[in-house]
Amino acid sequence: MVIGSEYSSKAKEIFGMEIGKKYITDLLFADAEERLFVQDTLVGILSETLERQAILISLLKDEFLINGRFIKVQYKVIGKDSFMLILSDITQNKYLNDKIKDEQQMYKMVITVITFFEQFNEVKEGYQTFTKEIEKYKTLEMLPMLRREIHTYKGLFAQLELLNIVKKLHVLESTIDYSLKIKEVDDDIVYLSSKILYGWLEVDLDVISKIFKPTVLTKSNILKIEKERIENIYNNIEKYEDMQRLKIDIKRLTYSNIKDTFCAYGQLVRTLSKRFEKPMHELFLDCGDIYLSDKYKPFLNTFVHMFRNSLDHGIETEEERYVFEKDPKGTITCIIKVVEGSLEILYTDDGRGININKIKSKVLQNNLLSQEKLDSLSEEEILMFIFQDGLSTKDIVTDISGRGVGLASFKEEIDRLDGAIKITNHPNDGVEFLFTLPIID
Repeated sequence: MVIGSEYSSKAKEIFGMEIGKKYITDLLFADAEERLFVQDTLVGILSETLERQAILISLLKDEFLINGRFIKVQYKVIGKDSFMLILSDITQNKYLNDKIKDEQQMYKMVITVITFFEQFNEVKEGYQTFTKEIEKYKTLEMLPMLRREIHTYKGLFAQLELLNIVKKLHVLESTIDYSLKIKEVDDDIVYLSSKILYGWLEVDLDVISKIFKPTVLTKSNILKIEKERIENIYNNIEKYEDMQRLKIDIKRLTYSNIKDTFCAYGQLVRTLSKRFEKPMHELFLDCGDIYLSDKYKPFLNTFVHMFRNSLDHGIETEEERYVFEKDPKGTITCIIKVVEGSLEILYTDDGRGININKIKSKVLQNNLLSQEKLDSLSEEEILMFIFQDGLSTKDIVTDISGRGVGLASFKEEIDRLDGAIKITNHPNDGVEFLFTLPIID
C-alpha cells in the first residue's frame, strides 16, 4: 500500500504534500478498521482473474473529500503487486450537479404548489394561524401538542415539496424531543416567535414568487361551485317547506369535496415512492362527490401520516415483495362512502402488515402496560397502540417518520370528531383501517 516515487504534481496538489513512501490507505481513510479492510481487499484483488478483478474494483469506494475537494478515484491493476490510482478533481462538476438538482427541486415545488393551489393555501393559512398561537405551547405540558402540530405541518409541506420549511420543522421536532427527554424547555423553543416560524415558510414563498407574481400566492375570494349543485337547489327551490332547510343547503355549497383532498394525496404517494425507492401503483381511489364542512379539514390534513407510515413501515422493498411472490409494485387503496349518515373511509395497503410482537415489545419498553395486562388484551386492542403518542416501531428517526407522533395526531383528530377506528391486520399481506365518522355541518 506504499506510494512509489512516481506521482504527478496534481496528486501532490490534491493531498497538499509530498506523498512518496506514504501509505495510500492512510491518506484516503481516517478509520483504522476501514483502512485495514481496504488494504486486505486490494491485496486480494491482485490474486484474482481479470474478470473478477473488474467486478471487485467496481465495488470499491471511488469518491473522497480531500482538503475540501471532491476527488474521484479510478483503480487500475498494472502488475502482480501494483495498482495505479487516477485522481480526478470533480468539485466543480459536483457543485454544478447539486445546483441542477436544486433548480429541479425548485421547479418541482412550484409546479406542485400551483397544481394543488387550494390545498396549498389552506395549509399556508392554517400554519399562519398556528404560528400566531406559538406562545401557548412554550410549557413542558404543551410540548407534546406542539410536537404533533409541527409533525403534521412538516408532512403537509413535504407533500407540497417545500424544502426549507420541512428542514426547519424537522430540526425543531428534534429540539422538542430533547426538551421532553430532559424535562426542560430548550431556549430555542423559548425564543421562538410567530415571525421566526412564518419566516421559514417565507423563504419557500420567495422562491415561488420569483417565478410567479406574488399575487398568485394570495387566496382569492372567488368560490368555485359546480354548476350542477347550484342548479339542483334552484330547480327544487319550490319544494323547500322552510327557509332553514334552504339556508343549510346553500351553506353546503361552500363545503369542500373530499375527493379533491385524496386526489392530492396521489401525488404524495408518487413522491414517497421515489424517496423510499419502493415502486408503487397509482393511489386507487373509489370516492364519489362527498362535501364536508371545514370542521373536517384538520382530520383530512393529518391523513398525510397514514400515507407516510404506509410507505415507510408497511410497503416492502421490491426485493422483499419478490420473496413473498407479491406484485413488485405496492398498492394503497382508499374507498370512501357515506353509510347511514356516517362517513366511512376504508384505507388499505398490501404491505407487510403490522408486526404485533414488535408493538408488544415497544409497549413494555415504554412502560405503558405490565406484561400481565398486555397478555389480557385482544389483538385489535394491541394494534391500537400504533396511535399511542411517542410509540414507534422504527428505531431510527428520519424526516419522514420514527417519532411516533404522526398517527397520534391523526387519532386525536378522529376523537375530536367522535369517530371510530377498526384495524384488520394481515401479516405479510397488508392491513386495513376502517374509519367511521359522523357527518356534521
